[in-house]
Amino acid sequence: MEAYRQLGVMESIDAALAITKAPKLHAVGYCLGGTLLSIAAAAMGRDGDARLASASFLAAQVDFTEAGPLRLFINDSEVTLIEDMMAEKGYLSSDQMAGAFALLRARDAVIAEQGGLTLADRADLCAGFQAAVADVLAEKTRRALAEHPVAALAVAGGVAANSLIRAQLQSVCAASQTAFLAPPLALCTDNAAMIAWAGIERHRAGGRDDLTLSARPRWPLDQTSPALIGSGKKGAKA
Repeated sequence: MEAYRQLGVMESIDAALAITKAPKLHAVGYCLGGTLLSIAAAAMGRDGDARLASASFLAAQVDFTEAGPLRLFINDSEVTLIEDMMAEKGYLSSDQMAGAFALLRARDAVIAEQGGLTLADRADLCAGFQAAVADVLAEKTRRALAEHPVAALAVAGGVAANSLIRAQLQSVCAASQTAFLAPPLALCTDNAAMIAWAGIERHRAGGRDDLTLSARPRWPLDQTSPALIGSGKKGAKA
């Protein structure tokens, strides 16, 4: 971190002031650059270095004790996914970076001043969320098919009703020469509603349960893999 502060911020300040001959400068930090700028500014204040006339921060995280929306991207599962994606190429593609920044737009102050979200804001927020979810599902599906090749991939429920998710999963299957199976949109609905309807039909047919079956909300997909402990969870995925 000290190397980033010295080479990334302090040497830039030294160079800018040497070129302009000005006694002070105005600094702007964006995203992670803003975080580094805040660290450098704090160190300069500690050392009595008064060369900063002002510091502006754009979409930058400073207080990590209250990370806010950033927690969407720094939980264990997301960090692991990002590390795996970067391990393949050594970097994140522009599309992957854009998906993250779309959800981190510094709009809070603007929204408060205009009295709430406009229709355009809501559309942007929904589109950004949908794109992020679709990208993650497509990437995880691609990795799963690469590690465990199968003849066909079946998608059902409410997820299958989303046209973007359906299209991206179809592309993933086409690239891996895997058959893609999904019911017509009219038969794609929320999984809970489908289970409830199945329960109604079973009850009408006289079926009853003795209530001895234990609910397993975190049922593992791979029975041979060891149990995992995710972010914020209290125990293994049993």
